[in-house]
Amino acid sequence: GSTIITLYNNKLHRFTRLDWSISPMSEFQKDGESITLKRYFKEQYNKDIQNDDQPIIISEGKPKQPGEPPQINYIVPELCFPTGLTDEMRKDFKMMKEIASHTRMSPQQRLTETRKLIEQFHNNEKVASCLNYWGIRLADDLANVNARVLKSEPLHAEGAKKYEGRNAEWARGVKESGIYRGSNMTNWIVVGPNTGNSGMLIQKFIGEAARLGNTLRVQIGDPMCVPIGGVTPNDYLEGVKRAIQQVNGEEVHMLVVMLVDDNKTRYDSLKKYLCVECPIPNQCVNLRTLAGKASDGGENKNFGSIVLKIFLQMVCKTGGALWKVNIPLQDTMIVGYDLYHDSTLKGKTVGACVSTTSGDFTQFYSQTRPHENPTQLGNNLTHFVRKALKKYYDGNNNTLPGKLILYRDGAGDGQIPYIKNTEVKLVRDACDMVTERAAKMSNKEHKPIKLAFIIVTKRVNMRILKQGANANAAINPDPGTVVDTTVTRPERMDFYLVPQFVNQGTVTPVSYNIIYDDTELGPDKHQQLAFKLCHLYYNWQGTVRVPAPCQYAHKLAFLTAQSLHGDSDEQLRDKLFFL
Repeated sequence: GSTIITLYNNKLHRFTRLDWSISPMSEFQKDGESITLKRYFKEQYNKDIQNDDQPIIISEGKPKQPGEPPQINYIVPELCFPTGLTDEMRKDFKMMKEIASHTRMSPQQRLTETRKLIEQFHNNEKVASCLNYWGIRLADDLANVNARVLKSEPLHAEGAKKYEGRNAEWARGVKESGIYRGSNMTNWIVVGPNTGNSGMLIQKFIGEAARLGNTLRVQIGDPMCVPIGGVTPNDYLEGVKRAIQQVNGEEVHMLVVMLVDDNKTRYDSLKKYLCVECPIPNQCVNLRTLAGKASDGGENKNFGSIVLKIFLQMVCKTGGALWKVNIPLQDTMIVGYDLYHDSTLKGKTVGACVSTTSGDFTQFYSQTRPHENPTQLGNNLTHFVRKALKKYYDGNNNTLPGKLILYRDGAGDGQIPYIKNTEVKLVRDACDMVTERAAKMSNKEHKPIKLAFIIVTKRVNMRILKQGANANAAINPDPGTVVDTTVTRPERMDFYLVPQFVNQGTVTPVSYNIIYDDTELGPDKHQQLAFKLCHLYYNWQGTVRVPAPCQYAHKLAFLTAQSLHGDSDEQLRDKLFFL
């Protein structure tokens, strides 16, 4: 699955498999005569192959026409190079920092580089004549836009407590002000190795969790500790099963598994068992994260803040909410939709949908479905919307929402006409179908649900720079900056929002395209709502790039495609079990 490059013709190939039955001495037919691969490379590219006894890499491309066999390339390992970064390189902090200085340009560098490029365009005669021929005129400088900056959002903790973040980040606020809605973790289990250093770390973790429970007012009891014999995936699974047998049918609020490293097989088998077969809110913790670096003399300086982050995640998974943002919409359901293309399962795409079920927008219901056709999600969308509305109806004493706001992530520009023509209609129909059924069941009239359908695009080429003290200085715009003139399209109701604060590089705005809207909210309200929703992702004490329901949907689709390979159990779906 990795990408390799052949420098003799500067082409990229995808590594599919090695074929041990062919070697550079194998022959094939070229222009009617037999020729060895070795001679072919010498004649065609003047490359000498040194090692005659090596297998050949097979690279399967995409089929040119549907139904045709895929195109196959035969590549000699000696002549190709791997691309990308290995895990070793990624862990090398100095190297990554060095690369970042080239790949992440600051707004100031970007401004200078872009201006240089424009100058070259104007001064190069060939370019000028080409643009002239097409009738295109390039401006002399970057476009100037007046932007608005939305106010920073106060976050609500328990009771009437409020706090504000700095630079759209509020890790300290959570610790000082507590959380909005606690959860119950009186019965919880810890499974892990109890030997040597691991045993000490686990005890230290439990102690810290108990202390945090008191500070944040979360009911937390003493856990039942279940030691495991070995560290193979099977040992872990057996340990978890043994733990569940020991509680003998009592409800387990949380099961924490202490993993020795980040082995994927072990993680996947545990998640599959605990989310699909035997549903219990669960949290996997990598002991190496808790241990810290050896250079710190065995003491992890950040132990407290690491455990705090894990503990907050556990609170969310058991039904708590960490903070609330004031969203003054009544009877509204917000839906986020995203998909994840699984690279290991060819052609399998998992769609996930996360919807709000409460008036304060802090409770979510999640659902997933695989779909065969990666671009079109026909009946999936209908299914998702109907089920989400049903869940809302049950949770709000048999009333339906008046408005449904749907954020659709994971769409390219080319799909917009298709989404406009089919998906919007599918959602509309699903809403009408549910209102009809509700009216029949309760014998009272339900108003039709108003709908806003918004496409969220994260991959945009546009960058917004804030003018500094003078025209030649540029800095990153503040979180909450909205641009909806000059660089947006007149035929679309769209805007760009910068939701985050970034330390390095230039911030990438996110494009929102409202393709259908009969809610009469107007652009201002939509912009504010989108920014508010970027605050509600509980796995990060700060704003995220897309509205929280979309981020949750992405996380859920990722877990389903990578680890679960099936639907999670209904019991877990009203909690954020996938964080």
